[in-house]
Amino acid sequence: MLDLIAAADTNASICQAAELPMSRLRRDKARKRLSQMLSLAHDESFVIMVWAVDAAQSGRAQPASRFLSFPKEITEAKFGERYFVFKWALETLINELLSTKKKALPKGGPTRRLDCTNFATVATCINTLRDLEDAEDGIVLSRFSALDIMHKIGHRQFEWQRGFFSYSQIYRTLTVFGGDLAKDYFKQNHDISIAEFFNCGFAFYALCQDLPGFKTSLDLTEINLSAHVRDRALSMLSAPLASVQQEATSVRQIAGRSTAYQRSVLRKTPILQFGKDVARAPLPSLILQRITIGLYYDLVGGGSRIWREIGAKFEDYCTELAVAMLPKRRSPRGASNTDSTRVSILQICSFTTRAARHVSLLSAKLRKCR
Repeated sequence: MLDLIAAADTNASICQAAELPMSRLRRDKARKRLSQMLSLAHDESFVIMVWAVDAAQSGRAQPASRFLSFPKEITEAKFGERYFVFKWALETLINELLSTKKKALPKGGPTRRLDCTNFATVATCINTLRDLEDAEDGIVLSRFSALDIMHKIGHRQFEWQRGFFSYSQIYRTLTVFGGDLAKDYFKQNHDISIAEFFNCGFAFYALCQDLPGFKTSLDLTEINLSAHVRDRALSMLSAPLASVQQEATSVRQIAGRSTAYQRSVLRKTPILQFGKDVARAPLPSLILQRITIGLYYDLVGGGSRIWREIGAKFEDYCTELAVAMLPKRRSPRGASNTDSTRVSILQICSFTTRAARHVSLLSAKLRKCR
């Protein structure tokens, strides 16, 4: 019996060893195909194409049809269906575009460019990207279990599945990051308030609903936003194309890292500047992400006093939410409902932490048994 088990393990190891070079070959071929396609892309046209795909599948098919031709199934596709394009894949595709070196145009000869006015182009790019990611996952799974990388899938997909626009998220973020120390630090460093930054970012988001961009010199005084506030907010939300390309190249082209789970430069800079007066947002939802959760980028350098204030504000928010959502319970003598709820929350957090630790230990033991 033991000999049979040993033989089975040996055969599995041989198969795994044989599959690994094949996965690497598939990865290299897919990487080459994707790089060749993106090297032929006109950056601004490609960004507009991605914006149009996002718009077509976000209830804005009319404005999208002015920039991209696509079948009717695109606008009707539901999550997981054939014609549905995952937003996180579009984000990865833009990052790959920004980190890919473009081919020089031949002088006087015929030029080859991607047709960024047809849905078939983005479909081909997405399918090639999926082939690359599948091959890379095969290599990773030859060394780790699926459970070990499950969290990466969640980090990449869950935000997009939930969406970035909700009143609760806006309220939570502005509450947690809205302490006096945080507001003073933000104002000191950026010469605008958090409220002005949020209002200006929301205006940019609204402008990108029917068009893939806007003029950087646009007048926002009708909504009480001065040119100074506009320029300061735009400097935080956008950067020239060459600057973003340089950053994307430096943070993404690192050997050994999976394409799907690398850092996205669009999280800090969701708007790209083309020329002197044109700003384009390939995925406008990321503007909302930047002016809410993305405030972290602006406050993380403030030191421990601000971190402690943010932590305390988060605890207050959790207590406020629990008091409003949980059934009222009888408080111990001398304690308020809020104090009692706070204790309950801490008890729940403590239990969750202990449970997570036990699950982690059990998972480690199971891997050793295998």
